[in-house]
Amino acid sequence: MNSPRVAIIILNWNNWTDTLQCLESLHQITYPHYQVIVVDNGSQDDSLPRIREQAPEDLILLENLENLGFSGGNNVALEFAREELEADYFLLLNNDTLVHPHFLDFLVDYAEQDESIGVVGPTVYYHQEPHKIAFLGGYINPCTGEITHHHLDEEDHGLLAPQELDFISGCSMLLKREAVERVGLLDPEYFLYSEDVDWCLRAKKAGYRVCLVPEARIWHKVSESVEALIPIYYGTRNQFLLARKHCPTRERYQFYLRFTLARLLASLEYLFKGRGRESQTVLRGVRDGWTGKYGFRDLK
Repeated sequence: MNSPRVAIIILNWNNWTDTLQCLESLHQITYPHYQVIVVDNGSQDDSLPRIREQAPEDLILLENLENLGFSGGNNVALEFAREELEADYFLLLNNDTLVHPHFLDFLVDYAEQDESIGVVGPTVYYHQEPHKIAFLGGYINPCTGEITHHHLDEEDHGLLAPQELDFISGCSMLLKREAVERVGLLDPEYFLYSEDVDWCLRAKKAGYRVCLVPEARIWHKVSESVEALIPIYYGTRNQFLLARKHCPTRERYQFYLRFTLARLLASLEYLFKGRGRESQTVLRGVRDGWTGKYGFRDLK
């Protein structure tokens, strides 16, 4: 019986070293029917020549002329894989991850069990602490902002069971083709952060299940190189977008008010600590969330 065809999509932005290590890790997997696509998201370092020189010959390398963000960059490869490769599944995989040789076998086998399963994800461990859980997925109420994660920063004792969740991380998520065709691509308005949560919530609304496959394992380096202002801004602004898309009007504006108050207090805390740039970044995120200025925002 032929295995479903999987397109593995890796987004690179000014980080060819991690990308090549990720590709080497993928070279060891046992799943028989896959194609790797690397999307360079407008890198300004020497990523393109390095990847061309050292990557496997069968790698597909797509080049974006500018940084389209996590959602926009991955969408380029999703459209390519859907139209040119006729893939049955699309695996979004962070370039700063290493994978277990059997991780894709477990993901595909589980997804194939039920047509209602639209997306599955693995257990994500810390690269520096290989038995400590970095992420499993979680539950969210976008109308209150309440997010529940299980077993974060805990040692894995092999007791995890497959389970249905509200969302899994875009760090590694296997999307079923039929689900993508029905739900659509990642929303580029997010640019960065929360687009994975949004896609999973949209999939659930369309009747698909979002599932954790704990036997599938990867290790995430959890890069600390991201400039501090980036998660502060997008983490603030995109909560407004998530509520706008998934909450009734009354509950949405109730959340807006509560979240705004919480972020104003956070801005004051930054200010009192002498961190003026962070304080101003929080305020920009709140302002753009209210006014609907989504997509890429230059934080310089």
